[in-house]
Amino acid sequence: MVKRTIIILIITALLFSIAILEEVYITTSLNELYDKTNNLQVAIEASEGDINTPENLQLLNDLIKHWDTSEGYICLTVNHNELEVIGQEIVRLRASIEENDKGLLTEYFEVIKLFADKHRHTMSFTIQNIL
Repeated sequence: MVKRTIIILIITALLFSIAILEEVYITTSLNELYDKTNNLQVAIEASEGDINTPENLQLLNDLIKHWDTSEGYICLTVNHNELEVIGQEIVRLRASIEENDKGLLTEYFEVIKLFADKHRHTMSFTIQNIL
């Protein structure tokens, strides 16, 4: 009986540990996605005229690299269709910056940041999410 209880406690502790690690990784990745998107948005808004600058392209490449790295892990817990939308918005963002077109940039930035905010909330440990 004691042996069975110990095994159950070990399995429960292991499951909690995995859940906490997952939440920390996802939250950190989404925070970084939000921050990189926001930094790029601020840099572009500060750019006068030409937005296709080496600095903006470097920030864009950092955002793309982060997304390419994080997407595989995030897709383990988030709906794949929603992840596709973010990938599409990043592609649109890149095309607009490379073509020096500010037209819909704000919309692309806001979609990415909304995604990060929404999933940070849904993935966090709160009573509301547990119930």
